[in-house]
Amino acid sequence: MRRTIVTLTMSLLLIGSAVRHAHAQEVRGTVRERVSRLPISGAVIALLDAGGKTLGRNITDEQGRYRIIVSSNTTQLRFIRIGFRPTTVPLNRKGGSVDTLDVLMTTLPTMLEPMAVTANGCPRRDDTGPALGLLEQARASLLNSVVAREANPGRVVRIRFQRRMDGTSDRIAHQSVKIDSSARSERPFVSARTGAEFVRDGFVKDDAGGATYFAPDADALLDDAFIAGYCVRLVRGDRGHPTEVGLGFTAATQSRTRIDVDGVLWVDTTQRQLRRLEFRYVGLARSAEPANPGGQLWFRDMPNGVVIIDRWSLRLPALDPDSLYDNRTARFTRRDRLYAQESGGEVAHIAWPSGLAWDAPLGTLALTALTRSHTPAAGTQVRLEDTDYSGRVDAKGQVTLNRLLPGPYNLVVIDTALETLAIQLHTRLKFEAVRDSTHRATVEVSTANDYVQDRCRHDGIWNAFIPRRPGAVWMIGRAVSSDGLSVDETRASLAEGSAAKRAKDESSPFALLASDKEITSTRTGTDGIYELCQGRFSVGDSVIVTLRARDGATVKFPYVLRDSLTVLPMKPFPPKSP
Repeated sequence: MRRTIVTLTMSLLLIGSAVRHAHAQEVRGTVRERVSRLPISGAVIALLDAGGKTLGRNITDEQGRYRIIVSSNTTQLRFIRIGFRPTTVPLNRKGGSVDTLDVLMTTLPTMLEPMAVTANGCPRRDDTGPALGLLEQARASLLNSVVAREANPGRVVRIRFQRRMDGTSDRIAHQSVKIDSSARSERPFVSARTGAEFVRDGFVKDDAGGATYFAPDADALLDDAFIAGYCVRLVRGDRGHPTEVGLGFTAATQSRTRIDVDGVLWVDTTQRQLRRLEFRYVGLARSAEPANPGGQLWFRDMPNGVVIIDRWSLRLPALDPDSLYDNRTARFTRRDRLYAQESGGEVAHIAWPSGLAWDAPLGTLALTALTRSHTPAAGTQVRLEDTDYSGRVDAKGQVTLNRLLPGPYNLVVIDTALETLAIQLHTRLKFEAVRDSTHRATVEVSTANDYVQDRCRHDGIWNAFIPRRPGAVWMIGRAVSSDGLSVDETRASLAEGSAAKRAKDESSPFALLASDKEITSTRTGTDGIYELCQGRFSVGDSVIVTLRARDGATVKFPYVLRDSLTVLPMKPFPPKSP
């Protein structure tokens, strides 16, 4: 609650799809359904030795075909696919370098085919047998997602997000979005603990820095040690899961010193597909419960039989420091405000070498950008604030931003000159992206000159009715501390540099004194920004800029004015002495 560390570590973990040994040979074939003889895509092939140890794995393609290298100690092959009864066949070697082994699998009449119940410390339930049968089917789909990473990886575009919710509700108050691509598909996140460690130590670790929350991944859910530590039950589908049956799991033993999870794996028994994992943290302080801490993983079957985790999120409690004034005691009482924050991501696009590709149903912004004179703002770079979504306006004033995660966005203009001062030009466009939908909008965008002009007019240091002298320079800068924070109420002043001596027109109202004394000054706002719009300097002049903070700290530097709008460099104040 003091600080949360999300452990959705994005990393690339790739493992060889088969074990290669000396005297290895290749086995290939097709896996089909026993009655219809239709090919079965996405079936996992496991190589087993005489003791049942797995030596290698692969997966069938969209035509049900497979190829796998087997070693000399491989004695049998096991075929696994959700919705089918697992099939194990002996490996009869024929002495050639390539053997053919076609396999028929039997469709299960029900996804709830009962399994034998063994004593594991869980209460006896009438639905335990069918629940264990559903568990085996869910694990077959989890195994597919793991083996597909190894044997049939695709190129992906992945989107990650951080969200702050409106209090403890499901409304998104703000979100930041990052987009990255990698060479191959991978685990969307890596559990920091194994299945056995989750059973032993739980899902939250407290230390001096705060609380670290963990989430299970597909590998942890496949771990026999994890399954052995939980009791399973059937959960009926509801309005949100009309064609699904849930497999609920709860820790077999409870401990006050361990934070655990209660979860449900939802399986579509009609389509015979694993849909989603939902879990919530149990054992947290009661004060954290209104934030509904927990997580979700979404599974999706691809046309080539590969199962991917296409969406994942973790919802955690957080506190905003706050205080309440008590009129009776005339004192402030600390009263922190609870809110929820979410971290996670999605696969926006995935493509395989075979040419198959898939795109997530995400949102689109179709934008027309105009200048203040209502002409196309050609060449303007726009961005959705705190995201990687950006584009440049074309000659017709149009730009399209796609693959937008659902949620609220603000449109800003990125000016390369002002970007050095960490300034974004805000627009009036605020909208909510919706899945599989296009938001169309027309917006007026500002230039850097518009921005500085507006600030000068607002601060009363430029009169729109007095024309700007040809060649006159406007300046903008920012006062920052040694750690990069804005410094407000800083006095910024300009003096003529020694290299700027030039002929003066004494009759001009813009004439300068022929000395190095201060010519003009202003003060920064709360954002540390200052602007100088009096037009008393021209392109080519050199100036001495002096910044003086309220505590007396001073920065002074020379600068040559090279543009009609000059962006002065940020020169941090020196760090304060301890």
